[in-house]
Amino acid sequence: MSLPQFSYDKLEFYVRQNFEILRDFLKAETPLLGFRFKTITFTSTGTNLKLAHGLGYAPTDLIQTSLIGPSGATLVWNYSLFDKDNLNATITGAVTPTDPLIVRFFLGAYNQ
Repeated sequence: MSLPQFSYDKLEFYVRQNFEILRDFLKAETPLLGFRFKTITFTSTGTNLKLAHGLGYAPTDLIQTSLIGPSGATLVWNYSLFDKDNLNATITGAVTPTDPLIVRFFLGAYNQ
């Protein structure tokens, strides 16, 4: 009785193919894969405020999910000033420590 020959080349082909299928599925079905969810509480206003994000690269996409705060308060994301360390935002309105502006968002870089 002889054992069938085992081919690493064939195994590598099928393993590689399975990982490619998984990669394609994750890209198609989970566009926020790799994004981080953040919450920031602003207790005062300011222009060109630097906000550390901790990603290690300059994010290109920010998906804001909520903005809660005093009536008339605004938040503007200064996308052109994002870098590998910080986001940049401008806050206006009647924002105080007792009536803060709270923003929630996903942050990352979407790859198509």
